[in-house]
Amino acid sequence: MKDVKAEHGMSDNQRPEQKRLNGGLGDGPDQLASSGVAVIGVGASAGGLKAFRLLLSALPPDTGFAFVLVQHLDPTHQSSLSEILSRATTMPVAEAQDGMKVEADHVYVIPPNASMTITNRVLQLSTRGVGRGPHMPIDHFFRSLAEDCRSMAVGVILSGAGSDGSLGLQSVKEAGGITFAQEGASAEYASMPHMAELASRVDFVLPPEGIAAELARIARHPHFAVAQLSRPEVLAKDSAAGLSDVVALMHEATGIDFSLYRAKTVQRRISRRLALRNITIIGDYISVLKNDAQERSLLQRDLLISVTSFFRDPPSFEALAKHVFPVIVQNRKPGTDIRIWVPGCATGEEAYSIAIALQEYLKETNQTFPVQIFASDISEAVIEKARSGKYPENISADVGPERLERFFRKIDGGYQVSKSLRELCVFSRHNLIDDPAFARLDLISCRNVLIYLGSVQRHILPMFHYALKPGGYLMLGRSEKTGFDDLFSLVDVDTRIYIRKETSKRQRRVRPRLAPQRRFNDKATAVPVSELWDGVEIGRVVDDILLSKYSPAAILVDQGLEVLEVRGDPTPFFKLPAGKVSFHLLKLIPDTGLFLEIEKLIQLVEENGESARRMNVRYEREGSIREVNIEVTPLYGHQKRALLVLLEPLPKVEEQARSVGDIPVHEERSSNALKDHQILKLRQELGEMRRRLTSAIEKHQLAEEESHSAAEEALSANEELQSLNE
Repeated sequence: MKDVKAEHGMSDNQRPEQKRLNGGLGDGPDQLASSGVAVIGVGASAGGLKAFRLLLSALPPDTGFAFVLVQHLDPTHQSSLSEILSRATTMPVAEAQDGMKVEADHVYVIPPNASMTITNRVLQLSTRGVGRGPHMPIDHFFRSLAEDCRSMAVGVILSGAGSDGSLGLQSVKEAGGITFAQEGASAEYASMPHMAELASRVDFVLPPEGIAAELARIARHPHFAVAQLSRPEVLAKDSAAGLSDVVALMHEATGIDFSLYRAKTVQRRISRRLALRNITIIGDYISVLKNDAQERSLLQRDLLISVTSFFRDPPSFEALAKHVFPVIVQNRKPGTDIRIWVPGCATGEEAYSIAIALQEYLKETNQTFPVQIFASDISEAVIEKARSGKYPENISADVGPERLERFFRKIDGGYQVSKSLRELCVFSRHNLIDDPAFARLDLISCRNVLIYLGSVQRHILPMFHYALKPGGYLMLGRSEKTGFDDLFSLVDVDTRIYIRKETSKRQRRVRPRLAPQRRFNDKATAVPVSELWDGVEIGRVVDDILLSKYSPAAILVDQGLEVLEVRGDPTPFFKLPAGKVSFHLLKLIPDTGLFLEIEKLIQLVEENGESARRMNVRYEREGSIREVNIEVTPLYGHQKRALLVLLEPLPKVEEQARSVGDIPVHEERSSNALKDHQILKLRQELGEMRRRLTSAIEKHQLAEEESHSAAEEALSANEELQSLNE
């Protein structure tokens, strides 16, 4: 949850007119957003002229938007771009001039050899300087566009080579604006649109004509001020209840209570999603949220504001080196960790910037201390990106060539933070409102995070006081204050650096929040069964009822076929063997004909993962032939699997024969039938034993091959480790 630097590669002293905005995206966003026309920033490079002509020719002339084209131009030649584009549209097209105020339904084109920004809907030009790294005019303008227009900004990236515009487009989106990128198949050079899509999760990827159609549509949506003036009834005040329902629904879906966030910001973000989905009624959007998991995910990303950049607001890092780092290392024992926490770290640029600044200070002062930087954010997606440390190549404008060479390595399409620097930073998911803080910290850098939160700030700041060591430092954003004079003393007013006070008062503690009440109209709330019953107790009650109605023998075994539990009466089928006691299932089965059948069913279950059943299985007991139905069912737990063996006895075979009444059973006939059954059973067992022996031999051979392969892999790994050691 970070903001964007007011100037791209420039200090505040170079641009005094930007000082009132240097708090970033948190300073008066709604006032700025609604104070003027919505501005469409269009960035292009090679092949962009053709794409922009197609875009203009497909646009209606009365959208109410102002269009500003930032094109890569040769600084040594005059440009006729405005004249060429004027033939593609009836809107007035002009080359931008310093101090020119943008107007609706006008097109403005950047002149050659110039850098351009926008403040209060006024274009500001400066001579293109020789800055650090390549010239990135699109990023430069888009960042100022995001600060000035906020949710009224729209960023468009058209054809071009390189990555200019990707970071600026990200700033536009995370300021609440809407972003477009040209579809790669329609672009002469797809690099710029592709890099923008990767870096900032572009809202729409379309050909120029499709972009024009979407711009014409959203121009009529109440999200934009012009539309609000003409259709004020669409988002009336009574929609507040609907917004509360959206927040409640998102809390249930994500576990994040956005009602604690700044209400105006949440409203703007929801309004943005309505514009993207072409929805004007909040109730319709609630229906979409309930049924569309992807939309819930996209809204969550919008609400979790994560804007950042490397060395954002350079004077803040100069202040760290001047006021904070010297005190932290003063009189520090050798080997003692320097511990820093960056809550709301977003994609990691802030944490890595502090790590770089600290390493540079330690090198300049010829000191060495272990460093631990804890960086946290509530969004798992941005944490994963921060851990990778991969960023587009246009970070060079913020980082500079010397730092790029020392702390980064070049990769395809950009840069990656060096391994040594990444090892200093530990990134983790953390909810600043609910989760406990890190402890024994020398510095907390929480810039432009609190401005997005509501009254919960009064609980977070005492938590910071608790987390810091005595004499530890807290750095906030330019527009943020602690509000706790008894806990913190101001060290530097310009960069909002505070030092922890020792207080004799009773330590303030973070008040545990109660679960918010549901905002939906539930007539009655059913008490969950889990609150009425203990899990073990209800299980026993259910077992007693089932066993009173059904009484088959049941044996529960683990994956190794060791008996875990016995239900019912298993004595007709199992017995303890002589000698050493074993509770292996197959060792408990006497040689009664059941052994092979149960083992066969277990094998089927292991192969298929489904229940297996065998009906009317014959076995001998007490000199008579009996029958039983056998079923083996797999049971899947959290980590292990078990098997349930059910045996359902049937009446004796002789009794079944007598019950027919047609053929009397004689002793001699019974004896012959028993002998025939025994011969048949022995033949079946012999065949089954042969099959088992063949299967065992094959498994043994396979195990030998796997063992040999594993030995080779272990040997190879050992050689690699030995090579690494050397």
